[in-house]
Amino acid sequence: PKRLQGAYVSESEVQRIVEHLREANGTVEYSDEVTEQPIVAWKDDGGGNEFAEGEDSLLPEAKEVLLQAGKGSASLLQRRLKIGYARAARILDILESQGFVGPVDGAKPREVLGAAGAERTSDGSTSDVAQADEERDTVKTP
Repeated sequence: PKRLQGAYVSESEVQRIVEHLREANGTVEYSDEVTEQPIVAWKDDGGGNEFAEGEDSLLPEAKEVLLQAGKGSASLLQRRLKIGYARAARILDILESQGFVGPVDGAKPREVLGAAGAERTSDGSTSDVAQADEERDTVKTP
């Protein structure tokens, strides 16, 4: 005997099953709220940044976690923010495109580059977070 996976189901068998389900369940009423959900596409500004600005509501919290830890990984974000792997990895990708964390280096955690390089606005100026970091790091002389 041979073991087969992915058994073939002919078109006529599929049609019989569909007809049976239609007869057994009667008329189906669909909710417009479910069937007409908007499709959100990623923003492409032509600059290689495929993520819309502020796409994920957890970005500020993720930045804080990474700054405190001094390193970045999807598993760290998963544990600290109580999120799944896909979302944690997407957040890291967004932060990499913003220059907040370095690129992937094998299985090692990503280097956290910090707010000074990541918080630049579109006009080249720094945000309040980056300015506060720069002021804190600046040595004031009398």
